[in-house]
Amino acid sequence: MTITARHNNPPPHRSFKKKKKKKKKKKKKKKKKKKKKKRKKKKKKKKKKKKKKKKKRHRAVRSRSCRDVQEVTSQTQQRLFFWWRKLAGYPRARVSLTPFS
Repeated sequence: MTITARHNNPPPHRSFKKKKKKKKKKKKKKKKKKKKKKRKKKKKKKKKKKKKKKKKRHRAVRSRSCRDVQEVTSQTQQRLFFWWRKLAGYPRARVSLTPFS
């Protein structure tokens, strides 16, 4: 074997290892972003307002301003009269006594 022949066909030896070709890096494909679907908002139902029931109050309390003054005074007199009778010790059923006599 001549020197030149050996040079052209080197023996399988470590020092004569072939250089590995560098692999070309593949370019990464950019992923397309998926568009998010917008969710439709549900419309809120309006609550119906409940009508407040008016309380039926006693007539004497409700229309005090428009009632006659006489009526009010007579009521207070009556109250006083019964209070006075109670003090005197009379039973409530007897109304023969005149008030403030």
